[in-house]
Amino acid sequence: MALTAGRNTKKMGTDAVISLVEPGVEASTHIYQGGLTGVDANGYAVPATPGGSNPPIAILGRAEREADNSGTGTSAFSGSGVAGSIACQIQRGVFKWANGSGVDAISAANIGQTAYAIDDQTVGLTAGTVGGSVTANRVAAGRIIQVDSDGVWVESGALAPQGGGPVDVVFPANGALAAGKLVKLNSSGKLVLCVAGDPALGVLVNSPGAANAAGIVRIFGFHPAVLADGTIGVGAFFEADASGLAVACASTLSSGNVTAGERIGVALTAGAASGSFAAFIFPRGIPAGTQA
Repeated sequence: MALTAGRNTKKMGTDAVISLVEPGVEASTHIYQGGLTGVDANGYAVPATPGGSNPPIAILGRAEREADNSGTGTSAFSGSGVAGSIACQIQRGVFKWANGSGVDAISAANIGQTAYAIDDQTVGLTAGTVGGSVTANRVAAGRIIQVDSDGVWVESGALAPQGGGPVDVVFPANGALAAGKLVKLNSSGKLVLCVAGDPALGVLVNSPGAANAAGIVRIFGFHPAVLADGTIGVGAFFEADASGLAVACASTLSSGNVTAGERIGVALTAGAASGSFAAFIFPRGIPAGTQA
């Protein structure tokens, strides 16, 4: 059952790194303190409950305080109802959530597997159903760490890879950005488009709709739709152009120094101008060097 008030959600351990993000809250949305919280396709914070007009596409963690952007709230943590008019503090980490029932009941035998968000305080073992139909709207809450009699400890947050899959990170955007473009961090720690020759942080997974909306960046692993600005052959390395789009990587070296850009990834399907291609994203810092 989804939250109707704040929840005292227990956290396991302490973090050695900064783990707090603060995206803006989606329009007409109420997030409760202690709730399992994610971001939607616009990069705005929403409860983990699936369905609705702005379902979550990635889970970030636990809401550290209430954020009422319903437009009718009167507390100090209330917004006007317009998307982004108030921010929500979300912490990643290992948190205890209520356990699902029936086919969604999680046991000790499931440790290491993926838990899915049933609502903003409950996790289950399956992708589940919405309205009686099988759907992909129930998103992964994280990796199951421990199972107690009163709940399930789940490692939540887009920084944590699950099952050897892709690695994503979350940063506030400096403005509206499009999914599939190559991005970097500016001096304020916000996402901006790469220009030609820039070492990219990675490729956007979502499309943050405005300044300070959360941008989800694929920094390692498979990305299904990188945006291209020219012909890119299967197996070719790519880098950023002046618009944050992918172009075939420069391959010349001068006196042993890289003359242009970095290898951001390798194309798994062919790309063309104004189109997209599937790619594998490399860890940041692999130079463009001579290609085979």
